[in-house]
Amino acid sequence: MHQGGKILDKILWRVLDEAKTGTKTKDLDNLAQMLIEKYQAFPSFKTVRDYQFSTCITLNEEVVHGLPSHYVLKKGDLLSVDIGILYKGLHTDHAWTILVDSQDKQKERFLKAGKIALKKAIQKASLGKRVGSISKAIQDTLQKFNYQPVKSLTGHGIGRKLHEPPAVPCFLPKNTRIEETPQLKTGMTLAIEVIYSEKDVNICLKGNNHWTIKTKDDSLSALFEHTVAITKKGPIILTKDI
Repeated sequence: MHQGGKILDKILWRVLDEAKTGTKTKDLDNLAQMLIEKYQAFPSFKTVRDYQFSTCITLNEEVVHGLPSHYVLKKGDLLSVDIGILYKGLHTDHAWTILVDSQDKQKERFLKAGKIALKKAIQKASLGKRVGSISKAIQDTLQKFNYQPVKSLTGHGIGRKLHEPPAVPCFLPKNTRIEETPQLKTGMTLAIEVIYSEKDVNICLKGNNHWTIKTKDDSLSALFEHTVAITKKGPIILTKDI
């Protein structure tokens, strides 16, 4: 998984480097497919029934599962690219959000919160701790910035399958104690996702494609994700090319 994760990190950042004003999101997906084939891997998302793309690409108010299209990127768009690959029988999953060709301070602050939340969450992914420790770290960090986790979408276990137990929520539900959540054990691999929005809002399907989820009030959303292994020496970020 570490081998696949390093490859995935290279692919994701190569795709993000091409995300400029005037680029079609479908072209980003085509690039991802080409790179995945180059590294002799397979797009994880194409193992999901009826999904035809190598990436999920979301924009602005879209939360997850955005479909690549002929949409042309504009200055100031928030662009999230989510990619998974199946490499030598094992999946890894990785996502990042960027601001397209802009230095909007409010949007930069919004993205900074997600990056910090992911970092804090990974720090809690230690042997003996609980999934709830990860969830609480995400929630506390986002709310410190006055942003809100999306409560109906989660991270997940990952490995032989793209989606495995346990679910890794972006918040700790009220009246739930951390001790009641699954314990982290050596060898577990988790796709830790920070999925959040500007406001504490409901989400809904966008249009009629039955995939793309957006914020109901069109407030901004973003996504940051790494695949992480739980080890005796602490968490290892598998989707990091170091």
